[in-house]
Amino acid sequence: MGINVIDPAGTDRSITGINVVDAAGTDRSLVQINVIDPAGTDRLVWSSAGAGTFAVSVTPNSVLGTTTTTTATTNTTAASASGGTPPYTYVWTILSYDNVTPPTITSPSGAATKFTQTGIGYNETYTATFQVTAHDSASHTATANVSAEWDNLSGGRGPIP
Repeated sequence: MGINVIDPAGTDRSITGINVVDAAGTDRSLVQINVIDPAGTDRLVWSSAGAGTFAVSVTPNSVLGTTTTTTATTNTTAASASGGTPPYTYVWTILSYDNVTPPTITSPSGAATKFTQTGIGYNETYTATFQVTAHDSASHTATANVSAEWDNLSGGRGPIP
């Protein structure tokens, strides 16, 4: 995210750095930038708070789906962001999979989701890795991975503990 200003001559200038100097001439750290939107509401657009501590975790980080047909859906996994500047948004993507047919993500932009795999043949097992990217309102991002497995139990493999 860039911030531009218009100088007195009307030229659009890019800001490459900001220093805040107090009345005594001491250089101070910039903590946040707020703007007033057209409705007159003060909105935070950038914050240094949590810049190094923004993180996301997933629970559980390994999910399983079993079936006796050709389609299985895993149990739910949930992402939880911490630090940074709320509110948070989430985006799920597929990193890798070993079936010809890619798995699907039930809620690609939700904090909690499940994963579905189709085309699971008799006694077959497929795996995939998914990634959630969390964004905070100050444009920080963090990622976490989830592994998924789908099993067709009709081949006599038996229940999975």
